[in-house]
Amino acid sequence: MLRFAICIAVAIVITDTYAQKKNSEEDIGAQTFKMVKETMGIYQNAQLLKEVEAIGHSMEKYLGMSEPLKYYLVDTPEPNAFATSGGYVYVTRGLLAIVNTPDELAGIMAHELSHVVLKHSTKRMKAGIVPAILQLPIRLVGTLASPEVADLLNIPVGFASKAALAAYSRGQETAADEHGVGVAIQAGYKPYGLVDGLERLTTYVEFISGKPMEKNIFTDHPMTTKRVEKLTEILEKKGFKRTPYFEGTDMKVIEGLVYGQNPEEGILDSGRFIHPAIGLYFNFPAGWYAQNSPSSLELIAEDKQAAIVVTVDTTDATPEEAAKQTVEKLKKSGQKILEEEAYTRNGLSAYRIQVGDNSRSAELRWIKLTKGTVLKVVGITTSPKPNPEIITSMDSFRPSTGSDLSSFKYHTVALKDNSPGKTVASFVEGDNQSGKRAQLLEILNGVAAGRAVSNGKYVKTIHTSSLK
Repeated sequence: MLRFAICIAVAIVITDTYAQKKNSEEDIGAQTFKMVKETMGIYQNAQLLKEVEAIGHSMEKYLGMSEPLKYYLVDTPEPNAFATSGGYVYVTRGLLAIVNTPDELAGIMAHELSHVVLKHSTKRMKAGIVPAILQLPIRLVGTLASPEVADLLNIPVGFASKAALAAYSRGQETAADEHGVGVAIQAGYKPYGLVDGLERLTTYVEFISGKPMEKNIFTDHPMTTKRVEKLTEILEKKGFKRTPYFEGTDMKVIEGLVYGQNPEEGILDSGRFIHPAIGLYFNFPAGWYAQNSPSSLELIAEDKQAAIVVTVDTTDATPEEAAKQTVEKLKKSGQKILEEEAYTRNGLSAYRIQVGDNSRSAELRWIKLTKGTVLKVVGITTSPKPNPEIITSMDSFRPSTGSDLSSFKYHTVALKDNSPGKTVASFVEGDNQSGKRAQLLEILNGVAAGRAVSNGKYVKTIHTSSLK
């Protein structure tokens, strides 16, 4: 499912209030892991995880760790890395698609772990882990839904109060940079790995977002350019001269890495959604903002006055049986059910109820897919009348077909053998050699599209496939 929030590598720390509780660090880490798994997902790739673990373990003794840390790959396209209490370390597949060398990855990981080792705390709370995912359901609960309907969403909204993206001071960032670089050097990695990684991340984020880094949500962090300047100054004083960028990559392990949306979580494309694993297809209103997680799909109107939340309710009940508990709960709370019916549409059995008052309306449906899954679909609007766009979207739910699968695309990282004199642009698939894909390959390979990669064994490319 789509999870797109432009992030840079950050560390997660537990808030002071939460840390004051008597839970052990392991308990906090385990709870955080559960939330990461629910809201972001764990990416399964044994070879990639082995690479990350090897890099991490090689630095642990220089970080003063008494026990081995636990490493996980996070199933998000954002280039990100973070560490939590209890020895949990997370690296996203988005970051693995960006870095070109183990030195860059080690530098970034060492920086994040240094924030934990140095016991840095946040200056202020900003948002939960992956803001765009968690703020959306929170916003739905806070502004669109009555308390009764909010209870029915059944999506994780409590995590934001327990962990926060770090908003480190300039001094703390500098300290983590210097400490992390020192750790990486001791472990045998090149001194400028973090510098190269930071610069590549900055270029990538600006390319994807279309905005300068200075204008993104992390403006309270020291700007990357200043951090790079400071790091370079520190390294030069220690006698380390800046080396040229490594072009292309030697990291064969990233071959086949999912880039962008993961089809295992479903794919959103121009007002359409498909989830091959559960056999679902539906349309949603054009222009609506979409966010995905392993536990829910959230769609919200541009004016923020209407939204749809899709979750898996059960796999062992009829729609009416699945709806029963919710209906009883609403009635006990005094909520008036305006409409209630069982129906069949597009070959799928379903059950629907409509609730509302003078300020809002909610349409709830339970739809049983052909593979047995029962979805709960909640449509909310800040009008007492049902939103026709929500109803149209809900009516479009149907089994996915082979034709649907053929029309949706997903992307993976592919490595091509570096050939002398062959330009990066020549590796672009299809007819987009002068377009955005060529610019992307410039960034991923660290070399202008019109040039050949000088030293890497492989040239990074993005391969496009259909779901069928």
